[in-house]
Amino acid sequence: LASDHIQTIERILKSADNCTDEVKLREYLKELDGIDIKKLTIMSVKNAETLHDADDVHFWRENTREKLNNQLNALMAEKKALETRNSLQKTLVHEWRETFSKFDKAKRGGLLQVEFSACLQALGENGGNEVFSKFGVKHVTLEMFIAHMKSITEDRMTLSDLKDSFQLVSGNKSFIMRNGEQYDF
Repeated sequence: LASDHIQTIERILKSADNCTDEVKLREYLKELDGIDIKKLTIMSVKNAETLHDADDVHFWRENTREKLNNQLNALMAEKKALETRNSLQKTLVHEWRETFSKFDKAKRGGLLQVEFSACLQALGENGGNEVFSKFGVKHVTLEMFIAHMKSITEDRMTLSDLKDSFQLVSGNKSFIMRNGEQYDF
């Protein structure tokens, strides 16, 4: 009987390995909770199995539960970080649209080179003339402007931003676990 439960736990571990489906992970946890250690202990004694078998199942169940909970927490933290990033990007796009509109004084739907450079400068960016010439157009549209701003901001992250992201994902630990590997920061 204890070996059946250990096989169930091993199956759950194998199935949950690299699982990124929150619902599935919760189902695995529920299945783990269905393994009744007290009942197993009573049955082990009645069937003359050693109590050691019930302890083994308890140990495996708790270790597996911890692993699944860590995996689920990492998944939820990744989801929250993605939501935060998407929210931040929406805020930035809104800010870029407003800034673009302020510099498109003629309301023609595009910025001339001088306007484009001033717009970038207002957002703390340099090199407007060089960027404008790379577009090879008479005026930069809002879509071109937003695409440019996304391209120059998406890979920028300060060390502090990176550390904050790791703190969020790790639950304030000095490391995170992903696919059985530990990443320290």
